[in-house]
Amino acid sequence: MPLVFFVVFTIQVIDDGSPYLLIVPVVLTPIWIYIAPKRITRKTLKSIKKVLEKGDNSNVLGTHHLTLEDDKLTMKYPGSTTTVEWDKMHRLEQNEDYYFLYHSALNAFIIPKEQFQDKATELEEMFKLKIVS
Repeated sequence: MPLVFFVVFTIQVIDDGSPYLLIVPVVLTPIWIYIAPKRITRKTLKSIKKVLEKGDNSNVLGTHHLTLEDDKLTMKYPGSTTTVEWDKMHRLEQNEDYYFLYHSALNAFIIPKEQFQDKATELEEMFKLKIVS
């Protein structure tokens, strides 16, 4: 947005021939670049806090138990159980600490690697065989 603002004003200055109009974007653009990220972060955190305070989020934030079976994965958490067949899993990603088994574009089972340190290679091979990419 600041870049568009700056370009529009620069074109206006060129058309009008008044260099004083250039002062407005030159001053406001750096201010916007400084303020915008902080404002967006503050609004995002406020929104997340509001969602978390609204109700019982134990099924999202509480303890989860994942069972890996031959034909499906079952996630049990307080008040609910989710079962997904392996053929519905479509993506595996990982970082240093976690496996992310995606069963939709936005939803994934998050598995801590530390829980499977002794069987990490076996687990990764199973994921590669079971998950259709």
